[in-house]
Amino acid sequence: MNLMNSIGKIKSVKFGKRDGKLGIWFVLESDGWNIMADHSVWDYNEVKADEHIKWSEQDRNDQMASMMEYISDLMYQAKVTDIQSLTGKPIT
Repeated sequence: MNLMNSIGKIKSVKFGKRDGKLGIWFVLESDGWNIMADHSVWDYNEVKADEHIKWSEQDRNDQMASMMEYISDLMYQAKVTDIQSLTGKPIT
């Protein structure tokens, strides 16, 4: 895979916490544009489930598992072993 056959590349990537969520955040770039994208879930320690939410703890557990599967698949496809190594990878 090279940048000649891509629509852009990953400018930066971070795994961590932001605005009460735990997840992975990307800045994607190409000629003339940048966009932020993420795959994140409400953090267990930041947001507690109560009667006012529309999701269950099982929903959150399922989303956490889905997020980790997404990260695993992304790293596998990019042939990297850590998230920071996704920086500079092409977006196809």
